[in-house]
Amino acid sequence: MKNIYLLSTFMSLLLTFIFSTDMFSQKPTLPTGRELVIGTLNNGIPALTSQTNATMVLKGGLTASSTITDVSIGLDTESGKYVLLGIIGNASISGRIVELQLEGDVLRAVAGGKLIEVTCVGDNCSHCSSVASNGNLICRCDDNPAKPNAICVMHTRITISGW
Repeated sequence: MKNIYLLSTFMSLLLTFIFSTDMFSQKPTLPTGRELVIGTLNNGIPALTSQTNATMVLKGGLTASSTITDVSIGLDTESGKYVLLGIIGNASISGRIVELQLEGDVLRAVAGGKLIEVTCVGDNCSHCSSVASNGNLICRCDDNPAKPNAICVMHTRITISGW
């Protein structure tokens, strides 16, 4: 009986030690340190300098068949931060916005940063699409001819980029 008590106490202490040291020694699960140069600031105006890097960041985690178009850099007027915008095709989402970090005159995307996914859903509209406008994405109805009372609703999801 005493042996069972000692064994269970020893196992409890051993597990406590393993979990406590493992918790402090674990590396972060996010791919920290990964950053890509996306653009530069020229007299306060953002310029896209690497279409390849921008596409890779926007496409991160999507299927190989998804497409990225209308890639641009804008200034989010609410936060005052620069963002990478892209329209997504052949996917369940309509667009993505990735927050960029400004270091000097260089705009970088950092893995583990803020990512907003936009999905446009229509009501009395057969084709809703996202469009880049003033550092943001908006949804619009592309039906031609336009139907009365047609609207597109934007659904957003904030997540962490991991490309």
